[in-house]
Amino acid sequence: MTGDPLVSIGVSVFNGERFLREALESLLAQDYANLEIVVLDNQSIDGTQRICAELAGRDPRIRFVVDEQRRDVMDGQRRAFELTSGQYFMVACDDDVYDRKYVSSLMAYMKADPALGVVYASHAHIYPDGARRQVATPAKFFFSRRSSPARNFATYLRYRFPVPLVFGIVRADLHRQALAYFVRVDENGWDHDNLYVLRLLSLAPAMGLPEVLFFYRQRDRSAYIPRISGGPVAHFIRKAEHQIAVSRMVSRIIDASDFSFLERTRLRAYNAWVCAVYCTHKYLTNTPLAERVKRPLARWRAGRAANHGANYSVGGG
Repeated sequence: MTGDPLVSIGVSVFNGERFLREALESLLAQDYANLEIVVLDNQSIDGTQRICAELAGRDPRIRFVVDEQRRDVMDGQRRAFELTSGQYFMVACDDDVYDRKYVSSLMAYMKADPALGVVYASHAHIYPDGARRQVATPAKFFFSRRSSPARNFATYLRYRFPVPLVFGIVRADLHRQALAYFVRVDENGWDHDNLYVLRLLSLAPAMGLPEVLFFYRQRDRSAYIPRISGGPVAHFIRKAEHQIAVSRMVSRIIDASDFSFLERTRLRAYNAWVCAVYCTHKYLTNTPLAERVKRPLARWRAGRAANHGANYSVGGG
């Protein structure tokens, strides 16, 4: 539609041949016309460059750039953003699939309320074989325009749900500010996306749409997850140290925000409580030992529920 603001989409890719074409074609099929898609190739050695060159030759909305150096995922996303020029920006992965009205649906809210900082939509999962399955996303994960940034911040700090929020459309000026917190707090490489989102939520209101408008690829990403050596005590210490480092960074975000004095005071106290939860309860319920306890407990509950259902059907027959 003529007069629509430019939406830039940044795609940083390395060896994405398997799913890249499907992802890019879903972006090119958007019913929002004023798009630019910057694809930054991180010196791939598969067929990624061939696919990108072909699609860029077919559609001028794609700008294909081969990076001059190897970068990790975080630096690649930063570099892709630097190459864009739109008033609005969104990150896209090289393997996700988007509904054709994804951009137009989100931008309808952005255009109606310029104060919004980010608008995002619900998602379902897509698997390597193409199968798609619904995701039961709690209602509290969809912020409304009526909810204050401080309340959104607290909710996100507690539950940390980067998907689907990090794949929303964001004002480019706010994205630039939030990127300062898109960092690793230690060698583990966890929570950089959560810190980015927290900074973004501290800057402006957010809006979440419960309608499923994109499909997040579910596949094995274990090669990208840092391994923790040692026994349970070593695991606990390393994860606790990480959470303390994250909590310190969250405090910096709170201090840099425009929240009121009362809001900042409450959020600092809440941040300390969340850190304690993540260092104790959350860790202890996700250890191998806890899993060994939970499996037979889940079987017992399932058996009890099945027996209850059988008894109910007989009694009601």
